Formats: sequence, C-alpha cells, structure tokens
Amino acid sequence: MNKHRSSFEAYYSIPKLLLYLSVCSVIIIACFLLVFQGLSDRVAPLSIAGVSGLTFFGSLGVLVIFRLFNRREQIRIDSKGVMVREIWSSIIPHESIEAVGLDKNFLWLCLLQPENYPARSLYRRLFGNLASGLPKGCHYIVDRQYDCSIDEILDALEHFRPKTKHQLEVDRLIAASGSD
Repeated sequence: MNKHRSSFEAYYSIPKLLLYLSVCSVIIIACFLLVFQGLSDRVAPLSIAGVSGLTFFGSLGVLVIFRLFNRREQIRIDSKGVMVREIWSSIIPHESIEAVGLDKNFLWLCLLQPENYPARSLYRRLFGNLASGLPKGCHYIVDRQYDCSIDEILDALEHFRPKTKHQLEVDRLIAASGSD
C-alpha cells in the first residue's frame, strides 16, 4: 500500500466475479440436465436435486451479476475509520474496534460496542458469527471477491489505525528490554 495515500479503497474484482459467474453457469447447466433427466426418467429425487441446485446457484449467479455492475467502493479504510459495505452501512471509528486478527482465509474485526453498529444483512446479524466461529461482536472479511488481498487490508489497518494504549505500552516494554 502506498503510505502517502489518504485512504485505502477496495472494489469488487471483475476477473474474480467473472470466474465465479462462469463456474455458476456450468453448475446451472448441469442442474438443468439433472432436472430434464429426472423428468424424462421419472426419478423425482434427481429432479428435486436439480431444482435445488438451480435455485441456489441461480440466486448466486444473480448476486454475482449485480456485483459486476456495482462499482462503488466496498472497503474503505482511512483516518476516520473502517467501512465494509457488505457488513455495515456506516463508518466504524477506529476507537470502536477492539481487536483485529487473521484466521485462515479471513480477517476479523471485533467491535467494542457491537450493538451500536449492527450488520446490514439479516444473514450477518443471525448467522455471521456461527459461520465463522467468532464471538458476538466480531465480523469477518473475506478477500475472495475484492480487488485486494487480506494482507493489503491488514497493511491499511496498520497504517491508518492509531495504536491503543496497550499496544503503545507493549512497544515501550519491548524497546526498554532491547536496550538492556
């Protein structure tokens, strides 16, 4: 990340979304074949599986198509705070973020008072923490759909987020122990 920029922005990645759309299209075609095969052979479970796949992957394909045309910034990190459009409808001030961490394939942010910053989507409010295994008040960010990596997001957070009193104290102790 360029340290002289006034903010970090991430957008949906067109190449990644096109890849997801092409995978969805292949699966949708396979589901159509399942439906037609099930109907012609009068095998209800095959048709039901095909319709279920069509419903799920068709919905996913429509979501990807909408995201292809959404050119607004999806993640913004600056001196004011953090905005992740998928999660929150407002900027979360840095002072309201208790912790930031990395776990496997996603970055997580834990908020001090999560009730002040409810997640936008019903899915995130009801199931977001169950899916990730994070405690209440923590939210995960996956980089698979954005034009940046988790490391770039972490770098931006490190650059723009002021250090907490605890972090400053740890830095002071490390510096003091190094001078001995």
